[in-house]
Amino acid sequence: MRKFGQGPFPVPPSSRQIYHEFFVGSWLKAMIVL
Repeated sequence: MRKFGQGPFPVPPSSRQIYHEFFVGSWLKAMIVL
């Protein structure tokens, strides 16, 4: 887990967390469906 303020993208932690959860969730759903 990276701490806040560290990372290659200047994106707020909240937005990064939401995007990460959405990406992982969609990937898991696709794997379950397939």
